[in-house]
Amino acid sequence: MSANPVSNINHHTTLLMRHLYACFLLIYPVFFSQIAQAQTVQTVQFTPPVLRAPLHLTPGENLIRVGNLTPGRTYSFIPVAAFPEVKAQFKTTFADKKMEAVAMTLTPADRPQWRRMQIEGTDVLLVVDMESAMEETPVSLSINCEDCPRSTLWLDKFKDAVESVNIQTTPGVSATSLITNTLIGGDCFEVSGITGTGNVNSR
Repeated sequence: MSANPVSNINHHTTLLMRHLYACFLLIYPVFFSQIAQAQTVQTVQFTPPVLRAPLHLTPGENLIRVGNLTPGRTYSFIPVAAFPEVKAQFKTTFADKKMEAVAMTLTPADRPQWRRMQIEGTDVLLVVDMESAMEETPVSLSINCEDCPRSTLWLDKFKDAVESVNIQTTPGVSATSLITNTLIGGDCFEVSGITGTGNVNSR
Protein backbone atom coordinates (compact mmCIF):
# COMPACT_ATOMS: atom_id res chain seq x y z
CA MET A 1 0.00 0.00 0.00
CA SER A 2 1.55 3.34 -1.09
CA ALA A 3 2.06 6.26 1.30
CA ASN A 4 -0.34 9.15 1.14
CA PRO A 5 1.50 12.12 -0.47
CA VAL A 6 -0.66 14.63 1.41
CA SER A 7 0.18 12.97 4.73
CA ASN A 8 3.92 13.08 3.96
CA ILE A 9 3.73 16.79 3.11
CA ASN A 10 1.90 17.54 6.35
CA HIS A 11 4.46 15.54 8.33
CA HIS A 12 7.43 17.36 6.78
CA THR A 13 5.69 20.70 7.22
CA THR A 14 5.13 19.96 10.90
CA LEU A 15 8.80 19.02 11.40
CA LEU A 16 9.92 22.18 9.60
CA MET A 17 7.68 24.36 11.73
CA ARG A 18 9.03 22.76 14.90
CA HIS A 19 12.61 23.43 13.81
CA LEU A 20 11.81 27.01 12.93
CA TYR A 21 10.09 27.52 16.27
CA ALA A 22 13.08 26.05 18.15
CA CYS A 23 15.46 28.36 16.27
CA PHE A 24 13.21 31.32 17.04
CA LEU A 25 13.30 30.51 20.76
CA LEU A 26 17.09 30.41 20.65
CA ILE A 27 17.57 33.60 18.64
CA TYR A 28 14.82 35.75 20.18
CA PRO A 29 16.46 36.50 23.58
CA VAL A 30 19.86 37.32 22.08
CA PHE A 31 18.49 39.42 19.22
CA PHE A 32 16.07 41.48 21.22
CA SER A 33 18.41 41.91 24.18
CA GLN A 34 20.96 43.44 21.81
CA ILE A 35 18.31 45.78 20.44
CA ALA A 36 17.26 46.78 23.95
CA GLN A 37 20.88 47.33 24.95
CA ALA A 38 21.53 49.48 21.88
CA GLN A 39 18.48 51.60 22.65
CA THR A 40 19.63 52.36 26.20
CA VAL A 41 23.15 53.57 25.35
CA GLN A 42 23.51 57.31 25.83
CA THR A 43 26.38 59.08 24.10
CA VAL A 44 28.46 61.99 25.40
CA GLN A 45 31.13 63.80 23.38
CA PHE A 46 33.84 65.11 25.69
CA THR A 47 35.22 68.64 25.31
CA PRO A 48 38.48 69.03 27.28
CA PRO A 49 39.56 69.62 29.90
CA VAL A 50 36.31 69.41 31.96
CA LEU A 51 32.71 68.63 31.06
CA ARG A 52 29.40 68.31 32.96
CA ALA A 53 27.09 66.41 30.63
CA PRO A 54 23.33 66.47 31.38
CA LEU A 55 21.70 63.02 31.26
CA HIS A 56 18.45 61.34 32.25
CA LEU A 57 18.94 57.96 33.92
CA THR A 58 16.48 55.30 35.02
CA PRO A 59 16.78 53.02 38.08
CA GLY A 60 19.11 50.10 37.41
CA GLU A 61 22.00 49.89 34.96
CA ASN A 62 22.49 52.65 32.40
CA LEU A 63 25.02 52.49 29.56
CA ILE A 64 26.88 55.70 28.71
CA ARG A 65 29.44 55.92 25.93
CA VAL A 66 31.91 58.81 26.26
CA GLY A 67 33.67 59.77 23.05
CA ASN A 68 36.26 62.28 21.82
CA LEU A 69 38.84 61.16 24.39
CA THR A 70 42.59 61.46 23.90
CA PRO A 71 44.46 58.13 24.12
CA GLY A 72 46.97 58.03 26.96
CA ARG A 73 45.24 60.68 29.08
CA THR A 74 43.84 60.01 32.56
CA TYR A 75 40.14 60.69 33.04
CA SER A 76 37.76 60.62 35.98
CA PHE A 77 34.02 60.03 35.66
CA ILE A 78 31.52 60.95 38.41
CA PRO A 79 27.71 60.98 38.00
CA VAL A 80 25.84 63.28 40.40
CA ALA A 81 22.21 64.30 40.77
CA ALA A 82 21.51 67.46 38.79
CA PHE A 83 19.67 69.11 41.70
CA PRO A 84 20.27 68.95 45.49
CA GLU A 85 16.69 67.82 46.17
CA VAL A 86 17.09 64.77 43.92
CA LYS A 87 17.99 61.73 46.03
CA ALA A 88 19.92 59.07 44.15
CA GLN A 89 22.80 56.65 44.71
CA PHE A 90 25.27 55.76 41.96
CA LYS A 91 27.77 53.02 41.23
CA THR A 92 30.00 53.48 38.20
CA THR A 93 31.97 50.72 36.49
CA PHE A 94 33.63 50.18 33.13
CA ALA A 95 31.86 47.74 30.81
CA ASP A 96 35.26 46.31 29.88
CA LYS A 97 36.18 43.93 32.70
CA LYS A 98 39.93 44.38 32.26
CA MET A 99 39.63 48.15 32.45
CA GLU A 100 37.40 47.85 35.52
CA ALA A 101 39.96 45.66 37.29
CA VAL A 102 42.62 48.33 36.80
CA ALA A 103 40.27 51.21 37.64
CA MET A 104 39.40 49.64 40.97
CA THR A 105 43.02 50.03 42.04
CA LEU A 106 43.04 53.73 41.05
CA THR A 107 39.75 54.73 42.66
CA PRO A 108 38.93 54.95 46.39
CA ALA A 109 36.83 51.99 47.51
CA ASP A 110 34.51 54.25 49.53
CA ARG A 111 33.48 56.18 46.40
CA PRO A 112 31.65 53.67 44.18
CA GLN A 113 30.24 56.45 42.01
CA TRP A 114 33.74 57.50 40.87
CA ARG A 115 35.92 55.82 38.27
CA ARG A 116 39.42 56.92 37.27
CA MET A 117 41.44 55.45 34.44
CA GLN A 118 44.11 56.09 31.84
CA ILE A 119 42.18 55.58 28.61
CA GLU A 120 43.87 53.82 25.69
CA GLY A 121 41.24 54.50 23.03
CA THR A 122 39.12 57.43 21.91
CA ASP A 123 35.94 56.30 23.66
CA VAL A 124 34.83 54.28 26.68
CA LEU A 125 31.63 52.56 27.76
CA LEU A 126 30.47 53.21 31.34
CA VAL A 127 27.86 51.31 33.33
CA VAL A 128 26.11 53.55 35.85
CA ASP A 129 23.91 51.65 38.29
CA MET A 130 21.48 54.07 39.90
CA GLU A 131 19.14 53.71 42.87
CA SER A 132 16.39 56.32 42.81
CA ALA A 133 12.71 56.61 43.63
CA MET A 134 12.16 58.55 40.40
CA GLU A 135 11.41 56.75 37.15
CA GLU A 136 13.70 59.17 35.31
CA THR A 137 16.35 61.16 37.17
CA PRO A 138 18.20 64.25 35.86
CA VAL A 139 21.91 63.61 36.28
CA SER A 140 25.15 65.42 35.49
CA LEU A 141 28.08 63.28 34.43
CA SER A 142 31.26 65.09 35.47
CA ILE A 143 34.22 64.21 33.26
CA ASN A 144 37.68 65.55 34.03
CA CYS A 145 40.84 65.06 32.02
CA GLU A 146 43.38 65.16 34.81
CA ASP A 147 46.50 65.62 32.69
CA CYS A 148 45.15 67.63 29.74
CA PRO A 149 46.71 71.08 29.23
CA ARG A 150 44.55 73.84 30.70
CA SER A 151 43.58 76.80 28.56
CA THR A 152 44.99 80.19 29.63
CA LEU A 153 42.88 82.18 27.19
CA TRP A 154 40.82 83.83 29.94
CA LEU A 155 43.99 84.84 31.81
CA ASP A 156 45.53 86.35 28.68
CA LYS A 157 42.36 88.39 28.07
CA PHE A 158 42.38 89.57 31.68
CA LYS A 159 46.01 90.69 31.44
CA ASP A 160 45.28 92.57 28.20
CA ALA A 161 42.29 94.30 29.82
CA VAL A 162 44.33 95.37 32.84
CA GLU A 163 47.18 96.69 30.72
CA SER A 164 44.81 98.64 28.48
CA VAL A 165 43.13 100.50 31.35
CA ASN A 166 44.07 104.17 31.31
CA ILE A 167 44.36 105.26 34.95
CA GLN A 168 44.83 108.98 35.53
CA THR A 169 46.14 110.38 38.82
CA THR A 170 46.23 113.88 40.29
CA PRO A 171 49.22 114.19 42.66
CA GLY A 172 49.69 116.78 45.38
CA VAL A 173 46.08 116.95 46.63
CA SER A 174 45.92 118.20 50.23
CA ALA A 175 44.53 116.12 53.07
CA THR A 176 41.81 118.71 53.69
CA SER A 177 40.63 118.53 50.07
CA LEU A 178 40.58 114.72 50.10
CA ILE A 179 38.46 114.67 53.27
CA THR A 180 36.01 117.47 52.49
CA ASN A 181 35.62 116.96 48.72
CA THR A 182 36.24 113.23 48.17
CA LEU A 183 35.45 111.37 51.38
CA ILE A 184 32.52 113.52 52.59
CA GLY A 185 31.62 115.86 49.72
CA GLY A 186 28.45 117.86 49.20
CA ASP A 187 29.39 120.81 51.41
CA CYS A 188 27.00 119.47 54.06
CA PHE A 189 29.41 119.45 56.98
CA GLU A 190 32.03 121.73 58.45
CA VAL A 191 35.15 119.69 59.04
CA SER A 192 38.10 120.91 61.07
CA GLY A 193 41.25 119.56 62.64
CA ILE A 194 42.39 117.69 59.52
CA THR A 195 46.06 116.75 59.48
CA GLY A 196 48.07 114.63 57.09
CA THR A 197 51.43 112.87 57.23
CA GLY A 198 53.72 111.58 54.53
CA ASN A 199 54.69 112.83 51.10
CA VAL A 200 51.92 114.90 49.51
CA ASN A 201 52.43 113.10 46.15
CA SER A 202 51.43 109.80 47.72
CA ARG A 203 47.89 111.05 48.43
